[in-house]
Amino acid sequence: MFWNLVKHEMKIRSTGKENSSRQKKMMKFIYAGIFIIIGLVFLTKVSLAGKFQPTMIWNILYVLPFAALVVARGAMKRELRSNTIGWWLSLPLSRQSLVLAKYVSSFCRSFLTFVVILILGVIAFFYAWLLDSHLHLQDLFSFLHIGLIVGFIMVVVG
Repeated sequence: MFWNLVKHEMKIRSTGKENSSRQKKMMKFIYAGIFIIIGLVFLTKVSLAGKFQPTMIWNILYVLPFAALVVARGAMKRELRSNTIGWWLSLPLSRQSLVLAKYVSSFCRSFLTFVVILILGVIAFFYAWLLDSHLHLQDLFSFLHIGLIVGFIMVVVG
């Protein structure tokens, strides 16, 4: 039963009308596209100047514990807003188990976010490697090593 609650919390649910959720999805894609374009322009400029330090990409991982807290708090707030807190509390589990399910799902989302950041970081490294002749393959191993350590700490802390 506990893992069913975690699975339920991992589902992405819309809270608005159908048109509103469609517009929100479209805006997310637009913002993601803008973010990727700005990132590529910045990465190209820094790489061509020879000042790219791959391990600096991992600084974004310091946000993960705070993001996990916000996601977990949002899950609790969503229950209150949709007036399902009574149903939620009437389940045959202790309150600690119910709250723990929300936090476990938040942890899983943090881990998935870390994996996406890791993949994007490796792609960014290879892109910079094509542009900057100062980068070597050993830099990739150092980059991955530091990323895995920092990412693991941030996911566990979050």
